[in-house]
Amino acid sequence: MRTLKKYTYDPDYAVAPGRLVQEYVDLWSMTQKDFATRLELSVESLNRILNGTQPITRRTAEKLELVTKIAADTWMAMEEQYQQRWQKAEQARQAKADAAWLKSMPLSQLIHLHAVKKCTDKTEQLRALLTFFQVGGVTAWSDVWTAPAVAARSSKCFASNPQATACWIQLGINEAQSVECKKYDHRAFAAAVKKIRTLTVQTPKEFVPEMKRLCQEAGVALVFVPEITGVHWNGATKWLSPSKAVIIMNNRGRFEDRFWFSFFHEAAHVLHDSKKELFIGDDSTTDAKEVKADGFAAEVLIPRKWDSKVKAVANKWQIVEIAIQLGVSPGIIAGRYEYLKKDYKTYSRLKRRFSIEDYLQ
Repeated sequence: MRTLKKYTYDPDYAVAPGRLVQEYVDLWSMTQKDFATRLELSVESLNRILNGTQPITRRTAEKLELVTKIAADTWMAMEEQYQQRWQKAEQARQAKADAAWLKSMPLSQLIHLHAVKKCTDKTEQLRALLTFFQVGGVTAWSDVWTAPAVAARSSKCFASNPQATACWIQLGINEAQSVECKKYDHRAFAAAVKKIRTLTVQTPKEFVPEMKRLCQEAGVALVFVPEITGVHWNGATKWLSPSKAVIIMNNRGRFEDRFWFSFFHEAAHVLHDSKKELFIGDDSTTDAKEVKADGFAAEVLIPRKWDSKVKAVANKWQIVEIAIQLGVSPGIIAGRYEYLKKDYKTYSRLKRRFSIEDYLQ
């Protein structure tokens, strides 16, 4: 007959009680079903005890005493010691994961933008960053920001830098939450988009307040967020609720044609796409919804029937003339010319450049 291994209970050492239970199962050459029957447990419960994933209760400990002749108090002491050791190991693992996550974030930039306070204590710094993201822990952050439903919508962005992506978008979300908007109205926003197109001839100081007002009246919060390292796109769209959308913008590249194209691209997502998805304008040419949004933006700014005229311009005055006819800034026409001709020098001076500071005044 096999000899049962001896376990001496020692408060400074913990072993999963299930291992000792398994010894009895093996010693008596029983199936788990037979042993579970003796304990008046289900096979599933016994299996979880053996695996250490289900704690031994007082009731189970008393049954184990009857079956194994090991006192119920000893079983309970072993279970308590095991749980303490497991929790200590789990805390150490979590602390290591938290430190790695904190290090991966562009924390200095968030502090510089006054989005997260600077803390000397790492635990407090972690809490400040979790508060910024409005999540209860690093695991929750991962579930929110790297879940397939999120990453699939903008895989290119998340694959390149999920931390920077999440930080930039969260900056926009946090600001948008304080923007008062009317309930979203599809027709009102479509009308606002047409009105905003007429603002392209104005300066940022003039058009930014009006853009924001028109969007808010239609149920869309328009916010401008500075670039942070690793952010390689100009805009993003997300619904904060079924009645409130947010368009987040920066001015990467600083040229007006890119800025306006990006805004109307994001507006297309608000008008035409799902309220459950996050959209990032990352110049994707493989995502059907992104390509469709590009087409919408291009058509709003310069109807495609004008492409042949734009492509045929011979001097800057002809660009200005087309801009006057279409009611948009000459820089937008110059941008379309560059796109059609792949000539990025001839009329580049017609394109105005904006700085993010202009938007925030």
